[in-house]
Amino acid sequence: MRRPVEVVNNTDKPMRIELYPGAASLGDSSFHFAEGRKPNELTTWVHVDRSSIEVGPHAREQAEVTFVIPRDASPGEHYGVLWAQAGSAAPEGSGFQMVNRVGIRMYLDIGPGGPPAAGFTIAALTASRLLDGRLMIGTEIHNTGGRALDMSGELTLTKGPGGLQAGPFRANLGTTIAPGEVSPVSFALDGQIPAGPWTATVKLHSGLAERTATAVIRFPDRRGASERVRVSGASTRRVAVT
Repeated sequence: MRRPVEVVNNTDKPMRIELYPGAASLGDSSFHFAEGRKPNELTTWVHVDRSSIEVGPHAREQAEVTFVIPRDASPGEHYGVLWAQAGSAAPEGSGFQMVNRVGIRMYLDIGPGGPPAAGFTIAALTASRLLDGRLMIGTEIHNTGGRALDMSGELTLTKGPGGLQAGPFRANLGTTIAPGEVSPVSFALDGQIPAGPWTATVKLHSGLAERTATAVIRFPDRRGASERVRVSGASTRRVAVT
């Protein structure tokens, strides 16, 4: 599927315009644009034949946008924006750049037939003190989507005793998680870290499907595990799948 677009320069100076797709979503009865060039599933299918265009004063140029939709595209509506962006040079020594952009909304509806999109949940957190004195936080990942997950992620601790912070700590993960399966995830920490309480934030992703979960935890003073702590304030962003 191909669509032509036209870029118009209404100023008295030539402009260099960058063309690129960006992620978007629907929520609270509004169309929401993602920041910067953040991708999602739709943007991985969009190709612009001219990523940068020089447009003269009071002139116009055309580009062609091609949508290459894979056979296993997840069904349902997908949203994005085709952006045209112009930026000024950053003032010397400031490090700031003024950027202006305008965009065209993209709506693409995929019919049934493909597998569901990637998705997963993060279970309650458990804080443990191991036999050798090291600390560990564990949880479980449930693959609720229709695609296999190759997870990665990290844990950070904030709001600890005296305002301490720790991390990030890399996740110890198993093999690929098949749809419907549950897999454990753990984070190993140094035993010298105070018992807490801490605000633990777990951020995991597979491809560009992400989930963040937060809970207040405390490590036991003796060897053993704490009660499972339900996560709260979790936010999910399914920006793409691979």
